[in-house]
Amino acid sequence: MVTNKTEKLKDIINKEDKDLMEMVRYISNPLIGLRSKSKFKVFTLETSRGKTIGTAYAIAKAIKCGSSTKYVFTTHTLEECSRVTEMINQEVGENIAMYYNPSQKGKEKSEASSENFYDCAEKQVLIVTHKTYLNISNPKNDKHERYQSCVKGKFDFLIVDEEINAVVNTLCFYDDYTYKKILKIIKFVDDSEILDLFDKLCEQPKKTIKFYEIKENLKNKIIVAEEVEMNDVFTDLEYSRLIELISSIDNEVINDYSVDNKTDITKNEIIEEIEKINILYKNMSVNRVLYWNGTLYSCNFDFEFLMLDNNVMLDASANFNTLYTIGKMFDVVKSERIIDHSKCYLHWHKRNTSKSAKKKSSNNNQLTDWRKFIVDDIKKKARKDSRVLIITYKAEGDALNKRFLDNEFKKYFKEYNFLNFLNMRGVDKYAKYEECFIVHTHRFAFPVYVLMYMYYKKLDNAYGINMTYGKYRGNNTIGFKDPMLDSLLLSDEISAIYQACKRICRTKKPIGNFHIYNNNLEVIKQIQKELLNVKVLPDAENERMKHVDDFYFLISKIREGTYNDYKIVDGKTGRKKKAVTRGKKDYYEVTKKLFYEVLGIDNTHFARDIVSKINVAELGIKFKNDVVIVNF
Repeated sequence: MVTNKTEKLKDIINKEDKDLMEMVRYISNPLIGLRSKSKFKVFTLETSRGKTIGTAYAIAKAIKCGSSTKYVFTTHTLEECSRVTEMINQEVGENIAMYYNPSQKGKEKSEASSENFYDCAEKQVLIVTHKTYLNISNPKNDKHERYQSCVKGKFDFLIVDEEINAVVNTLCFYDDYTYKKILKIIKFVDDSEILDLFDKLCEQPKKTIKFYEIKENLKNKIIVAEEVEMNDVFTDLEYSRLIELISSIDNEVINDYSVDNKTDITKNEIIEEIEKINILYKNMSVNRVLYWNGTLYSCNFDFEFLMLDNNVMLDASANFNTLYTIGKMFDVVKSERIIDHSKCYLHWHKRNTSKSAKKKSSNNNQLTDWRKFIVDDIKKKARKDSRVLIITYKAEGDALNKRFLDNEFKKYFKEYNFLNFLNMRGVDKYAKYEECFIVHTHRFAFPVYVLMYMYYKKLDNAYGINMTYGKYRGNNTIGFKDPMLDSLLLSDEISAIYQACKRICRTKKPIGNFHIYNNNLEVIKQIQKELLNVKVLPDAENERMKHVDDFYFLISKIREGTYNDYKIVDGKTGRKKKAVTRGKKDYYEVTKKLFYEVLGIDNTHFARDIVSKINVAELGIKFKNDVVIVNF
């Protein structure tokens, strides 16, 4: 939600919104006590409902009422940090909030921000990015250790705006490409000691991958990677020495490498890569590394969220995301969806848009063909002179922008822009756009979901987890055989698409079009549920598929007795009669007219789109003249 700089928050906040005001009361209560010290209280108000503005208002309200509570607020971007700082200071009438900007140019701090962390920490409200929060939660140097001590010693209340996923943010993976990428840099630096130590660090993961690559029947299988016997162990002392040597490399050498190789890498990024390999190396001995298709996966299981006396997280997706139900870290406050999307349309285009599906074809130009198709399809489906937001993964967004969008496309729309799934959360600068095209199905590598389950469930290792995946859902889409893992994967996919939709039309009365390219009806149904009253417009073939799915659902409801009192008008007598009657044995006789009315179709479409598509034996039904026999 975008605010007018001259407006007071108290005048624009929706005080009739019960869920929002519950959140405001929780945050602003000066007598809150120690209500959530060991977990996050998660508020799930839908996007555009005013979570961030409500939080800024709650903090300002508490301070104006004399509260001495000191708040830490963390959000995705520096731009959002600046906005929240401005809102709080304007509402209070003085500069009680400041955001930390380590990249700020010049030594002079502004009234709203500073490159000096301690200047910001002197204020009653300290505002930082997620990146800074993660560094303070998991200090890697003395500076961040001191920052953590400062926050723990001075502040009482933590507010995290949007999800922070501990596994995604500490993910460690190793493959042949990772090794060669770092090796190339080290060879350029030309230091034999660094090279020897790096090779020793990588010896275990390299041999482990080679060991599994020659084993049969492991393609597309996730397994616990066991240690390969080694003659020599890489020690903590050697790791410290390796980091010390890399830290001492002349920055000009790294700059020269970047120029010569047309890349952009920093010394800190090299150190981060080596830190991740070291974490993975250590996790090998405790069975916390997974092997999948030539790559090793793990994460920092020692990572702990920095928590204060009270901790709040704001995430609309927590209303349905399975991640929040694993373990005991979150106390989720469910909220009702109230924003009316009745003037919006959800256009469902049934296509498998995973990375592998886009590449999978005997045609070597499949990926090129897909990108040409999607550009043409956007031209065809979006209104001319509208503002269009395209959401996909970063590499595809860059490729579309550089190689596939010609001058005609640029002239066709009033504006167009790109976001990728990993940088879109919290972005509201496209709030007035009318068209959104989600042309990719966001999904992490399958082992990442196993690691999420392990981390949040606090499991010591991956043994005992059924990590099998394939087409187990019955709708030709790929998921895990284990219901919990599959729910984790599916809800993450839905969360990404929901958040993508909500980058546009960010008003109380949205008007716009959401185009989703996805092949899973369950995903579309959940998005429809989250976007209250949105109209779904599937492609023609999807309309028939939806009728079949609705028919299956209706049969289950008939078996439950939901329609026992449903009445229809008898065509002969004109009188109302029951549509469902109990047979002599264990079955119901259901008049077909019930299906026509409830499903909103006629006899022709019923025969073409349902009768011809379903397996009656599997469903336990029979068609007989004008009735459907439904077995109990």
